[in-house]
Amino acid sequence: MEPKKLRITNQLQFAELVRRMELNPSVAKGLKYAEATNVSRQNFHVIWADTTEALNSLGPPTRTAAEWQKVWADFKLKTKSKLLKNKKDLNATGGGPNNSTPLTACEEAVVGLLSLEKAVCHGGTVFGLTEGACLDEEASMEVESDQPILDTPQAASTPSSSKKQVPKEAVELLRLQVGCLEGIKESAEQICRYSRKTFYLKEEQLKLQQKHIKRKHEHMLRIEQHKKEKLELKMEMLRYKKEKLDFLKQKSMQD
Repeated sequence: MEPKKLRITNQLQFAELVRRMELNPSVAKGLKYAEATNVSRQNFHVIWADTTEALNSLGPPTRTAAEWQKVWADFKLKTKSKLLKNKKDLNATGGGPNNSTPLTACEEAVVGLLSLEKAVCHGGTVFGLTEGACLDEEASMEVESDQPILDTPQAASTPSSSKKQVPKEAVELLRLQVGCLEGIKESAEQICRYSRKTFYLKEEQLKLQQKHIKRKHEHMLRIEQHKKEKLELKMEMLRYKKEKLDFLKQKSMQD
């Protein structure tokens, strides 16, 4: 059996990946094809294609779009796990020395982008957030095999022998986040349906108003035409009477 090739993601690639995800927060949060966030299937693939091209230009290593998606998913999971560990360490000190691991600048960016402090700390105090390099040694030396990686939850979450097992708290938090996102998606779909119905009703109401205005205008034109014809008839009658009087006057003068 041939040994697996090891590929090390360099610091420039991690920094560029985080920067690209900050420009596309809906994609970064995993909302692939949500109507409410304006991320269509085509736009999702275009964003990851551009990101893949940019990241591969900073290589080696080079990866496919699906593999870079897995790198991003692993980095998010690692950051969440680090926050959970810091929280446990902070609660376990009991006033003793703080054993929490400081977050790097890129990890801080991910925390802010995904609002991980609220999810992990439930609105508690910030912990372990210090200025540092873009990635620590462990993150910059992340190692992945050269085997194909499928863009599925199973492939993205399968732990390797060199990585720690995901804490149960993180899994529960992920499940809660998925449930919240599904609820948001359902609410957004209902809002979209209601908006479409409201638009159609407004459109029909506008058409009826336009028809009513048109009919009213036509009715006013008919009234004006009728008045005009009546006035012309009166004028014709007056002319006839005048001619009759003139005729009678001339006849009387002749007699």
